[in-house]
Amino acid sequence: MHYSVICIPISVILALNSLFVRAEDAQEPVPHQLEPVIVEGATGEDQTIDIPLGWSFDGRALQEVPGSADDALRSIQALPGVAVNNDWQSGVAIRGSRPENNQFFIDFMPVGYLFHFGGKSVIDGDLVERFDLYPAGYGAQFQGGIGGVIDLTTRAPDQDQTRALLDVNFLDAGFLLEGPVSETQSGFLSLRYSYYDLIVKDFIDDDDEDVEIVQLPKYFDYRGKYRIGLDGDAHLDLYLDGADDQAEFIMKDDSDEVLKDPLLAGGYLFDRNYHRQGAVFEKALDGDRGYRLGLAHIGQRSSVRVGQVGSGVTDLDTYTLRTQLALPRWGLQQWEIGAEYNRFQVDYQARFYDPGCTEFDVDCRYSDAELVSSAGRLTVNQAALYVQDRLQLTDRWVLTPGLGINGEDYLHEVKLEPRIRLDFQYDPFINFSMAAGRYHQFPEFAQVEKEFGNPDLEYQQSDHYVMGVEQILGAGWEWKVEAYYKTFDSLVTSDESTRYSNHGDGKARGLELFLQKSLTDRFSGWLAVSYSRSERRDSRTGETFDFEYDQPLIISAVSKYRFNDRYALSGKFWYHSGAPYTPILGGEEDPENPGSYKPVYGEINSERLPDYYRLDIRFDYTPVSLEGLVLYAELINATNHQNVSGYDYSPDYTERDEVTQLPVFLSFGVKKEWQ
Repeated sequence: MHYSVICIPISVILALNSLFVRAEDAQEPVPHQLEPVIVEGATGEDQTIDIPLGWSFDGRALQEVPGSADDALRSIQALPGVAVNNDWQSGVAIRGSRPENNQFFIDFMPVGYLFHFGGKSVIDGDLVERFDLYPAGYGAQFQGGIGGVIDLTTRAPDQDQTRALLDVNFLDAGFLLEGPVSETQSGFLSLRYSYYDLIVKDFIDDDDEDVEIVQLPKYFDYRGKYRIGLDGDAHLDLYLDGADDQAEFIMKDDSDEVLKDPLLAGGYLFDRNYHRQGAVFEKALDGDRGYRLGLAHIGQRSSVRVGQVGSGVTDLDTYTLRTQLALPRWGLQQWEIGAEYNRFQVDYQARFYDPGCTEFDVDCRYSDAELVSSAGRLTVNQAALYVQDRLQLTDRWVLTPGLGINGEDYLHEVKLEPRIRLDFQYDPFINFSMAAGRYHQFPEFAQVEKEFGNPDLEYQQSDHYVMGVEQILGAGWEWKVEAYYKTFDSLVTSDESTRYSNHGDGKARGLELFLQKSLTDRFSGWLAVSYSRSERRDSRTGETFDFEYDQPLIISAVSKYRFNDRYALSGKFWYHSGAPYTPILGGEEDPENPGSYKPVYGEINSERLPDYYRLDIRFDYTPVSLEGLVLYAELINATNHQNVSGYDYSPDYTERDEVTQLPVFLSFGVKKEWQ
């Protein structure tokens, strides 16, 4: 189940280009992984085939991807099947699903939100141990979403020595302290604070802009982990983390946007934060058995003001209890079971002119919408259970059927989600996989709220079909090819009588190639090539159009060459087909607002932006004479290619200008470690 911040109608969120991002809640347990296939490569070194039907990375490999500002989670944009439509976007679209359809996991527990304004994640890259991406066809242990699954694990605190790390770069400054407390206990604490708003504010000329900046986006985050070693190969992890984001500006009365939509005039405020406290007990038993139990509380507060459109405040408390157990092997089988309980309590008040738009709508002027108000307290209980069996049919064939069941007491829905996967190990170096499953997702909460939405909406549904082959070549090389087909049903559409209904559907299909070279000598990197098509259809009208994240061809190439212990050079090239957009054919005067014009739209997503490409280069230098010091510099968009993210129209829609993304610029940073 996914819950949006109730004080913000979905149309407002979309129109503001994700400056204010919904909170992702009620995630499912982290899976017990299949045993890795260990083979001996040509160099004699052990290598591990990736997780079946997904991608897996060491956190360090993602952290130093050029253009990511040492943010391991942001590097997922360079992986197969992942699409974004602009350089500032935080969430990603995965294989035909929207960013809000994805699920996120950090150390088995839910998190308040994953990205700051502007796209940087809330997780210090130095703390990421492992990153797994399941784009489609994943097992029954993941319930509640119809998109991909992003599973991140932070590393254990250093038990051997006390160390401190200072990281200062163009965006922010961070400090990390970790080390042992006793023979069986250790911990770390990371703090980061942004200051780029102080640097760039002097370069903004309010006299030449339609917007007066009050506070450029700024953020703060912290993350602590305390590990207590217990008897019998068990440990208890205590978590304490949180984040805060703020942005504020004023839309001037004579700005072009206000002339198009008068309600946009006035002050804008976006202020949100979350604070999490949690504990996870984990015990490894004999063989493949294991047990995990987690308990967490997340407190979130969100405030938003959007000119004269409206404002709202939300306080959300989430309490989560989840458990997972891999049972002993019984003959050729191994069963795994898991359960989860979530309790959500939200206090909210909101007042907006809400046009009730969805991805199926383009005419979304606030000045044409009705004023909607709502306030109250709501408590929702949600529970999920799954069972999964790993059946070793032969030495080479493994069948993994699973079944999930989940429900809640708001829409009073109970959903069964059957899943199945088949793996065939052709030889120690080659593995084939195929999977199918049904997936459901709770609608955006604003879409089912009593005033802003329709409490009778149904769950959104998707069926996934995936097959793939992977091979280890030796010397650190491996490749993987995956093909997929996904259907989407009961997608949310606007409705004149009920505000929202479930008349949308769609499909996505694609083929992806991934070639990776892990670091065995001096060179490492990967090449990802994706060819796909995705579309949406309104079943009431029969209108079919390209999905807004449909980018038929996506190519990402990442490489790093370490000359020696002092110098390293890396680069990332990123290309994708132009995203679809809806053309504006002209304007017509608004009789109710003299001097204001309404746009006249063409067919939805019938035209495309120019193709996108960008080259980022990174250089790392470790001085021999200064122990623990690392200097790094990144040249962003080295070719200064003018990538277009959309068009800005004149107030009467007779002229348009390109809106371009990041220009070429140099970013740099310094890391200093003490131990």
